[in-house]
Amino acid sequence: MRRGRDERHIIDMIFVLALFALFAIASVLLIAIGVSVYRQGAEAMGENNTVRTSYAYVSEKIRRADAEGLIESGSFGDGDALFLRYYIDDISYTTTLYVHEGMLTELVARTDLSFPPSAGQPVTALGKLKCQELSEDLLKITLIETGGEERSLLAHVRSRAGNRGGD
Repeated sequence: MRRGRDERHIIDMIFVLALFALFAIASVLLIAIGVSVYRQGAEAMGENNTVRTSYAYVSEKIRRADAEGLIESGSFGDGDALFLRYYIDDISYTTTLYVHEGMLTELVARTDLSFPPSAGQPVTALGKLKCQELSEDLLKITLIETGGEERSLLAHVRSRAGNRGGD
């Protein structure tokens, strides 16, 4: 009789250990799934913040330059650029916004001086900047994330080439 009790006791112990092992495996899998979901959400948020930061930065620079000076689009380095001109004590300065080595870059210098694209200050990650003049006073600026997501803004500019800000 004792042998039957020992076998039942061993079976009960094996059942409890198997149940514990199943619980442990389920817990590890649940944690792994949670980490994966969190990582994907954090990456998507980071990419969205990068695009939104670039968008806000460029639109604010355009608003500021439109109130103070001239806005032009053109090319600089390997791609499109925005040239935002303004005057301080009758000296013309240009803020150039362009993409260099995967970064939205800003270069501020006197208009009569030239610098290479590497001289600018990186602002935030960005794949490409496209500028298109839709009309004399309407610019379409497209910001393309390194992952391919695009965001465009239309800027109605009051100060264009040939008009000096403040006059």
